[in-house]
Amino acid sequence: MTIGVVVERGRIAYVYDETGRQLCTKDIGSNGAIVGYTGTSFAIRKDRTIYVYDPQGKQLFTTIAN
Repeated sequence: MTIGVVVERGRIAYVYDETGRQLCTKDIGSNGAIVGYTGTSFAIRKDRTIYVYDPQGKQLFTTIAN
């Protein structure tokens, strides 16, 4: 699966493939935001923590932002 686009609507991040099929959703919370995506992962920032997920929504790792 390849990520085509990640869209933020309210508190939810919607992840779609290149054909527009929904791959997964993630709750980003009231203070979260999408910080980026590639074809193989997407990242959500909540406070100072960045969470990185695969196209199916499985968490790959976390890191602390400056």
